[in-house]
Amino acid sequence: MAVTVADVMRRVRNCFPSVRMDGTFTICNHHLDADGLLLPGDWLAIVGSARADGVWQLDENGCLNGPADEIFTGSVWLLRPPEAFLRLCADIIAYDSGQRRDGLRRERFGAYSLERAVDGNGLPIGWETVFRHRLLPWQRMYWKEGVTC
Repeated sequence: MAVTVADVMRRVRNCFPSVRMDGTFTICNHHLDADGLLLPGDWLAIVGSARADGVWQLDENGCLNGPADEIFTGSVWLLRPPEAFLRLCADIIAYDSGQRRDGLRRERFGAYSLERAVDGNGLPIGWETVFRHRLLPWQRMYWKEGVTC
């Protein structure tokens, strides 16, 4: 599974929340009705939706690419991730997509199977390990109350 910006935000427990809007929202034709407060390219976290919970970035037309039409009561957080964090996410995504698959540990239990890249000690190697030191400045000990990605 490919790493996303939301995955990195979850790892550091930091979505960079800025403004919280509570109420009843409508997603129609991939547009979120938020009283014109959202601009193309904005990042947001939706909480309380049946189909669109999670982190989204609006495209160049101000659209959410993915969720189906819905009316929900919940929260929409405007997120402000710094450019340096987004560059780090781009590095992580590039690393993960180019991850070599040799040296894998394979496990099978009936229909379940798992493969992991491992180091010389048999420990898994992932982007979390490789980028650990670069992630530290962004990491929070706890989630900010009310928003999780």
